[in-house]
Amino acid sequence: MSFWTLYLFLKTMQRNAVWWNFRSREFSPRRSGFSSFWRKKIGLLAKLEQMWRWRVILFGVSGFLIFVIVVFSLYLQLRVLRNLPDVSQIKDMKLTQATIITDRNGVELYKIFDENREYVDLDKISPWMLKAIVAVEDQRFWEHEGLDPMGIFRAWVKAMLGKNGGGGSTLTQQLITNLMKLERPFWWNFFEKVDYKLTQIILAKRLNNVLQQQIRAEKKNLSSSQIKHEMKNKILELYLNYVFLGNNSYGVEAASKIYFNKPAKDLTIMESAILASIPKAPTRYDPYKSTSLLWSFEVKDMNGESVAYGGNIKTMVVSEFRNNLMTASFAGKGSAESVVRFLNSLSPKTISVDGANYTVNYVNGRAEYVLARMFEDGMIKEEDLKTALSESFTKIFEKSSFAIKAPHFVFWIKELLEKNFGSGSIQQDGMIIKTTLDANIQELAEKAIKANANSLFEFWASNSSLLYADSTNGDVLAYVGSLDYFNKDIQGQNDMVKNPRQSGSSIKPLIYALGFDKLPLTLDTPIYDIPFSVGKDTPNNADGKFEGPLPLKRALGFSRNIPAVKMFLALGGEQVAKPFLQSLGLSGVKNQIEYWYPLSLGAAEVSMLELASAYTHLSTTTPAKINPILEIRWSNGTILYTKEPEIQQNIIKPGIVSLMWKILSDPSNRIGAWATKFNVRGLTYALKTGTSNVRTEKASLPRDWWLAAYTPSKVLMMWAGNADARPMNAKAYGWSIHANSVKAFLADLLAQGLLTNEEMPMRDTSTLNISKLSGKLASDQTPADLVVPTLWWNGMLPKEADTGVRDMEVDLACFGKVSPLTPAERIKKWYLIQPSTFMPNKMDLEGIKKYLQESINATGSRATLPLFMSEPDKYCDGMQPINNDAIQIGFIKPLEKQSFAKKNTVVYTVKSPINIKKILISLDGEQVGSFIDNSTDIQGTRVVDLSRFSDGLHTLAITAIDINNGMKTVSVSVNLISTDTWLPQIKRDQSSVQKLEDGSFNVVLAGEDAISSIKFIKAIDKATWKVLVDMTTSAVQFNVKNPDITVEISDSYGNVLRQDINLNNF
Repeated sequence: MSFWTLYLFLKTMQRNAVWWNFRSREFSPRRSGFSSFWRKKIGLLAKLEQMWRWRVILFGVSGFLIFVIVVFSLYLQLRVLRNLPDVSQIKDMKLTQATIITDRNGVELYKIFDENREYVDLDKISPWMLKAIVAVEDQRFWEHEGLDPMGIFRAWVKAMLGKNGGGGSTLTQQLITNLMKLERPFWWNFFEKVDYKLTQIILAKRLNNVLQQQIRAEKKNLSSSQIKHEMKNKILELYLNYVFLGNNSYGVEAASKIYFNKPAKDLTIMESAILASIPKAPTRYDPYKSTSLLWSFEVKDMNGESVAYGGNIKTMVVSEFRNNLMTASFAGKGSAESVVRFLNSLSPKTISVDGANYTVNYVNGRAEYVLARMFEDGMIKEEDLKTALSESFTKIFEKSSFAIKAPHFVFWIKELLEKNFGSGSIQQDGMIIKTTLDANIQELAEKAIKANANSLFEFWASNSSLLYADSTNGDVLAYVGSLDYFNKDIQGQNDMVKNPRQSGSSIKPLIYALGFDKLPLTLDTPIYDIPFSVGKDTPNNADGKFEGPLPLKRALGFSRNIPAVKMFLALGGEQVAKPFLQSLGLSGVKNQIEYWYPLSLGAAEVSMLELASAYTHLSTTTPAKINPILEIRWSNGTILYTKEPEIQQNIIKPGIVSLMWKILSDPSNRIGAWATKFNVRGLTYALKTGTSNVRTEKASLPRDWWLAAYTPSKVLMMWAGNADARPMNAKAYGWSIHANSVKAFLADLLAQGLLTNEEMPMRDTSTLNISKLSGKLASDQTPADLVVPTLWWNGMLPKEADTGVRDMEVDLACFGKVSPLTPAERIKKWYLIQPSTFMPNKMDLEGIKKYLQESINATGSRATLPLFMSEPDKYCDGMQPINNDAIQIGFIKPLEKQSFAKKNTVVYTVKSPINIKKILISLDGEQVGSFIDNSTDIQGTRVVDLSRFSDGLHTLAITAIDINNGMKTVSVSVNLISTDTWLPQIKRDQSSVQKLEDGSFNVVLAGEDAISSIKFIKAIDKATWKVLVDMTTSAVQFNVKNPDITVEISDSYGNVLRQDINLNNF
């Protein structure tokens, strides 16, 4: 029989027995025995029934628990587990970090970020910070496994009551919430809040496991307790680097720098307590706004009116509070709450200031509570607590701002980074970008620009910019994109360093550099600054004037437009100039735009950055590509990029670099007042300015004003004008705009040792003589005063000799032919020229001829331009010579067709019925000597220097003029030679020796030279070696007792005759 069958039978019998007992009034013994039997059976039934009830209850509870477990498992699976992120990837997770841009010395310029974070290792965080955050956020952090049951229970109860469940999360749970971007259920329903808490608990546990596995794999020798400790350290490191601490600061490193201007490793106890206070409510405990972060005092007067806490009142309160604090004992204050209450008791309750009484109420802040928790947990001692509290009395927070230095430069760097890495990476990946900028130099540049602002305004300019770079390595050292980045009125955010504008004359040095490369030019090659036509167009100079012929160095230095246009056309125009300019980095020079000759005047729109790149080729023979980034590394120190200077192709030859330096660095090549306006004491630098114009209804006005300067290692660009392209006023030309700022900037650099004076090496150049009228190589025909020494580039030597000019005399009274009668004071040396031009196509030659002819015809011009294109053929009034055949002239030296050295003497005789007043000697009609006389019988010996004449046959003439202006000319043909190697001789027919009565000798010695002239005669007494005579003449006379002498005779070419003579036998 089964348990259930027996149970049902007995249950039925029990019911019958009960019924019988209630129905029967009589009991017999027999019936009584029967009842006793059944009562025993029924007792057994009661026990069975009790057992059944407990089993039912057990089965019910077990079934309910199974049901709950099943339902909870389904709940976890369907609502929580299937959506959980993979915590195992935590080891590869990168926290969003700020990208920091610094100057070359580590000075921070700007941060680029989605979250302003600088990740640091745990050993780079102050130990006080670790203690403070644990004390206030997770007291049992080092004991639990990532979950705090008491905290979880408290949060669960609050959630059940529909309240915010915060307060129970451990640091691990807070970290996982932040890392996995879990949304907090502030306004959600009950189940969503449960989901959140369960998710947080599960992920926290998984995070612990993942971190321990990772540590165990990396450090296999650690014990379990050591692994746990390492895991806790890692959680702290992650938490302190991730936690939001207000004001765009993520992590303690960023917050420490924002609030205290120091790295996290240097945080004090008080500062650590302040930062540890913020995570609970970053807005409420904002250091810049909160009155709940640090203690505060409510002060009222005796009428109960609130009084401002400051001045003497603050001084008094702080003084008394500090005194009470320093003498107080915190013994027995075992809890944070008791410490806070004790601090309240230390505060003065009443004070008297300036005769008035006040009541004081102390209100503690969260930071004091953090300190109290640290004290409670034994993390700090009483002395530490007092020191920290005392520090809080005077704690000042740094200004919360993400200041930007060199803003235009920073955003250029950002643009370059985004181009290479993408915008997301630079805002999240935590790069450290070390740039080439020097913050000290940048400050000097901004100072110089701003100091010159008033000068800009005078000329209707509102903006200015500056770029300063090292041409040898491509470093950008200073970059000022506008006068004020934050000034909207001047469109300050426009970066004028990168904004293309017409460069004006600042492009001319590049055109001239190309000219030196392609044409046989020197520094002094003449270029005519005269009216000039290009087709139907007529270029003009900025001042509307013309300077006439200018040496090339002045044509460029004076910034004349006409010579620049001629140079451009002589090179071949755009077809040649465009590729050259583009190769220098001027990408603003467009092939699809036809500029024509205005390209040589800066018509192409280029940026300061492009022009600086081009000028690096003028600054050095090894120009580097401009690159403003020195190094890129991740925040962990891993190097991503290191700059290697990129040396560019040498577009401008070394010799041409030297020539351009000689032109642009020489103040004498600058026009008028410019010569000294840009001078900086102790510094030599090259300089070129430029102005672009815009045509208005009334006039052509300047729009952009440029300055380009360089040394052998640096390049400086400056611009002034208006960002919206409005024109300046008509006075905005020349040195008036940039002179003060460039001088101030360079002088400051010199004074601070940031710039040194450098010499430009003169490479691949030579000195030669040219005619300053034609620019051709000086020849024997070139008049001496037209010969100028100059520099040229060895690669393009002028080869054509100057044969188209000679000097001649002009009678200034009528600019006519000089006659023998013309007074000396009226005779001037002028030049007979055949006009020439440097332009290969000679397209300006007719204009030069016209200009010269007009100059000759205009008396005023002739006074400053002594040129003739044809020899004058008329004498001035009264100067017509009269021939007098009675005058007799004879040549003694030279004779007809005799060889005649150029340095020589002419010996002649003249006889006349009346006195001769003047003797003229000429060669080929050009006067080479003029001598005054007053005699009818003349034997003359005159020294002449014919070095400027060429070798070969020439006509040598002597003209004698009598007192009545009668004249006669006689000539001979002579063969001019440049050298004389023949020794001079003693002319015996004119030498004599006479022995006197006392035995001494009277000696006359004459020298002669068949080719040249006698320079000196010297006689020496051989007995005493005494010099008897030493005279620069062709004949000497002297007395001597000793008959033995030595004679030395030298000619004008240094040939010396040395001869011993015995006077007894002479």
